[in-house]
Amino acid sequence: MMRIILLHHAGGDKYSFREYMDLLKPELMPIALELPGRGDRFGEPLLDEMEDITNDLMQQLHPYLDEPYVILGNSMGALAAFLLTKSLVMNDLSLPKHIFLTSRRCPDSYADYAKIAHLDASLFWEGIQKYGGCPQALIDHPELRELFEPILRADFKALENFTPEKPFKMPVSATVIYGTKDRISLAEAEGWSNHFKDVQVIPHQDGGHFFLFDNAPFVINIIKDTIGRTS
Repeated sequence: MMRIILLHHAGGDKYSFREYMDLLKPELMPIALELPGRGDRFGEPLLDEMEDITNDLMQQLHPYLDEPYVILGNSMGALAAFLLTKSLVMNDLSLPKHIFLTSRRCPDSYADYAKIAHLDASLFWEGIQKYGGCPQALIDHPELRELFEPILRADFKALENFTPEKPFKMPVSATVIYGTKDRISLAEAEGWSNHFKDVQVIPHQDGGHFFLFDNAPFVINIIKDTIGRTS
């Protein structure tokens, strides 16, 4: 059975994919990875550099390289999926059969990335809300904000400090899915073609930044159909 490695968004954890864990079966075996400082790894120190995040994910992925697999990365997880694949290529390790990247502009377009990790609490949370899809319960409850703010700050610091290197095309095909109501343009989505040998771009006409969770059947149909054709 094909494995699908799930990489969560900024502020997320492996439980972000709870709906996907059932819907991806029986065709796929979902494996959700999780960064430290959240979920089951809440007691571990947070990471705030993409290099450290990539290394952590590589250690988690290593036991699954013995069987065919694909990767799904959402938002920050999409950038992590890209960097993880690059590390696999550089170390001559088993590559994913396909990569699904959702809600993330291509690395070449990061020059104007809005930076919020250094802002005070009120401005930081304003920036978070602009991404769309942030639960109102989180905004309304100081206790929840206090719990999640360090996690989100670390994740956004990692994203904001990331500096892309000169692109080279990796020998892996990718599907890029983005919501047309997100802050991602078609050109920024198509820019992923600079990094993968073959890229299919699919817009979701009514999707915001977190359309992945609002439209799970739409995404899962694309994943299963693509893997069926790839296999």
